[in-house]
Amino acid sequence: MFLSRRMVLGSLGAVAGLTHLPSPGQAQGFFRIRTGAPTSTYYPIGTAIAGVIGAPTGGRPCVEGGGCGVEGLVALVQSSRGSVENVDAIESGEVESGFAQADIAYYAANAAGPFANRPAFQKLRGICSLFDEALHLVVAPTSGIARLEDLRGKRVAIGSKGSGTAVSVRELLKAFDLTEKDVLLVEIDAVEALGRMRVGTLEAMFLVAGAPVEVVTEAVTSLDAQLVRIDGGPLDRLLDNHPFFRRTTIPAGTYAGTYASPTVALRALWLVSADVPGDLVRGITAAFWHPQSQAFLRDVHPRLADLSLEHALDSMNVPVHPGAAEFYRAEGLAQ
Repeated sequence: MFLSRRMVLGSLGAVAGLTHLPSPGQAQGFFRIRTGAPTSTYYPIGTAIAGVIGAPTGGRPCVEGGGCGVEGLVALVQSSRGSVENVDAIESGEVESGFAQADIAYYAANAAGPFANRPAFQKLRGICSLFDEALHLVVAPTSGIARLEDLRGKRVAIGSKGSGTAVSVRELLKAFDLTEKDVLLVEIDAVEALGRMRVGTLEAMFLVAGAPVEVVTEAVTSLDAQLVRIDGGPLDRLLDNHPFFRRTTIPAGTYAGTYASPTVALRALWLVSADVPGDLVRGITAAFWHPQSQAFLRDVHPRLADLSLEHALDSMNVPVHPGAAEFYRAEGLAQ
């Protein structure tokens, strides 16, 4: 992957406040995308998307090989702890858009799960469904963990507080009748988890992310960590109660020397605030799906190689933003 001028612009840090959001053809403005930790799948993919949806003033025109994004728009990517933090930031107006697991979007919009004691979120709208995120269970080579049930009595990282992983893992463990009395759950990110696995103070870590993930590659190559299969009868209970989970397999060789690993996956959704003007969202959606943008994105990460309009709304369990819906109707997708 290379860093183009567009990606450099897209990777700028957070701005203190949002200036004017332009409609296509209007004066320059900023559009923020809240992603994940710099070592996550969300962050580099968000950086790439930020690079293709904007066309800052003075750049080369699309027909001449320049950006094919919204004229005058500069998209900015922000890091975060993950899905829960991202939907909170969209609902509060802190950012315009962000990535979230499909289960987190559903819970927020329906006052369920970690949002059960709060009013249902009113501002979450969809731009598109991006890719499948696999639930990884990574274990230290001396952990003695060969299946999910072996986590009993172990110290296990489940992602930072505010991450989607922490929410999804608790649902998975519940399906396998494992409680927090059975497993010592540690809310830390994957980088810190890897450090603790190195020194022997942690036996395993979970991570929901689009494979391959940098931190898992590091764990496998430098620590000889292994991926554990997530399958068995109790998984049917999870799938029956939570339709946003689906069975998948992390292919053999995704991480050096690893066998194929059955697991579950969730879709990563790109969400936007209902407050963002429709013509701007339509322009952003069109820029994202522009053939030149798609060709660029497919070279950024293996998960983006499967992008297609046919699956643009998979697992989209919040309303599609009217601006995005207008684009999809024009492309012949039912709304």
